[in-house]
Amino acid sequence: MDRDMSDGVFDKLFSKLVSEEIKALINHELGEASQRRLLGRWWRDLLVKIPYGRAELFLRALKDVLSDTCPSGTLSYIITQNKTASLYFFIALHGGYRKIIFPEVVHAYEEFLRTGDWGLIEKARVEGYDKTKGYVGKLKELYGRGDVSSEIIEKELMTARV
Repeated sequence: MDRDMSDGVFDKLFSKLVSEEIKALINHELGEASQRRLLGRWWRDLLVKIPYGRAELFLRALKDVLSDTCPSGTLSYIITQNKTASLYFFIALHGGYRKIIFPEVVHAYEEFLRTGDWGLIEKARVEGYDKTKGYVGKLKELYGRGDVSSEIIEKELMTARV
């Protein structure tokens, strides 16, 4: 067995990594809690009405992006604390519909790697938050009219640039 592994070095390093990154994850949950007023009861009702499929995955990704980009969310924490390693993890795990909804952060990250300018990440965060709120506003409008279904979400939102 590798000496580092048998001496518990890996366990210590992994424990340190988890300890550092858990703070960013907690901020995702704080961001989610802070967006309850924006999403409201209609959001929960909407999720119940949309059967499992692409539209539901899109809605859940939308909520995640909203939580990550809001002022009390994951990215705000990463930016204010200058947590470069946390930003790397965020980008590495930023896939699926989240990447489609919020591609700005990937472009900002690429430039950040060259410049180290946290302002680029902050600008992307604000743009992503505003855009995601636009998606939520459109969804709320559709929901209020009783005109929401998987098909409508796919047609109106998943192909749109709000």
